[in-house]
Amino acid sequence: MRTCTGPFSTLELVRPNERAPARWMEYLVDGRPLSRLVPRGDRVGALGWGGREAEARVARQFLGEDAGASGRAPLYVCGVCGDVGCGAVTVRVVRTADSFVWIDFETPDGPGGTSVAGYELHFERTAYLSVFRPWRK
Repeated sequence: MRTCTGPFSTLELVRPNERAPARWMEYLVDGRPLSRLVPRGDRVGALGWGGREAEARVARQFLGEDAGASGRAPLYVCGVCGDVGCGAVTVRVVRTADSFVWIDFETPDGPGGTSVAGYELHFERTAYLSVFRPWRK
C-alpha cells in the first residue's frame, strides 16, 4: 500500500448556504465548496437527506468498505429522487496507508460520463475517518 507525504487537504460536511433551507450536505475542501471545482448542476450532496440505510451505504463507499458495482462513490446525486442512475457526480476513492485519495471525478455528461481532469485530493486518514464514520451507523 502506498503512502502520501502530503500536503493533505481538509474535508468538512456542511449545510450549503442557499436561499431555501437545504437538507443535504456540501463537501468543503480546504474551506471551499467542492462544487466550485466539480460542477454539480442541479444535483445535491449524497449525504444529509436520504434515509439512514442509504446514507450508511454512501458513507461505506467513501470509506472504501463498499465500492459497489462501479467502484465509485457518489458525491452529488439527483435532487429529486437521489438515484445515481438519474445522473450523479462520482469519484474513485483510493485508500493508502495514511490517507484517502479522491481521483477520477466523473460527471454524467456523455456516454460513460465525462472525467473532470486534473483533480486528485489527498485527505489524512484520521481526519477523513472522523468525517464519514458517523454517517455509516
